[in-house]
Amino acid sequence: MIKGFTTENGRCNLQEVQEALQETGWFDGYTYPIVMGIIQMLARDTTHVHVSDLTSCLRRSYLQRITDLYPSLKRMYWLFRGALAHQLVENTREPFSLTEVRFQRRVDGVTVVGRPDKIVPNRRELYDYKTTKRITLKKLPYGEHTRQVNIYRWLVEPHFQIDRLFLVYLDMSRCASLEVPIEDVEEYVTDRARTLQGAMGSGTVPVAEPSWLCDYCEVTDECQANA
Repeated sequence: MIKGFTTENGRCNLQEVQEALQETGWFDGYTYPIVMGIIQMLARDTTHVHVSDLTSCLRRSYLQRITDLYPSLKRMYWLFRGALAHQLVENTREPFSLTEVRFQRRVDGVTVVGRPDKIVPNRRELYDYKTTKRITLKKLPYGEHTRQVNIYRWLVEPHFQIDRLFLVYLDMSRCASLEVPIEDVEEYVTDRARTLQGAMGSGTVPVAEPSWLCDYCEVTDECQANA
């Protein structure tokens, strides 16, 4: 869990960070909204399994729960970039749509939770917004994004029928949208949720799943220590 940040001068706990923000409006070269946005994105409920836990490396999801985290703000800036997109969706909510509503669903005794960016029930559509440093059209969709948006569909299925799924990518110069195919993900969700829950119960570190996300991971040192 997030406990503070690492700067060039060493570690600062969250109380020290917040005191600096209240006194000056700055911390480690970043202004109040940026630091608080990153803190809010890092500080989350760890009693349930999140959709992003399932599509991320399970070792990362496990270590996030048991480790006192002191990442650098520079390394975590991408979280603030993502928070901007989510805030935009919330503040400009489309009529008759649901934005950032929390859903949960039980599978094999494990509660999975998540907040789809936008659902338009009357059109049976679900949207997930992604920020990225640079959009490369021929590489879209990136990583596990297709699976992630399908898990959101599975999550809301008891409440809303969803027939179309969209990913919307944003960088600093453009946006790109694409419709992705519907997939059956229940077996995937069950297996991943069971594995993570089992690791938490036994204290056994899951196998690492190296990917491009390693460049943005806040538990890299802990991961390598458990290699």
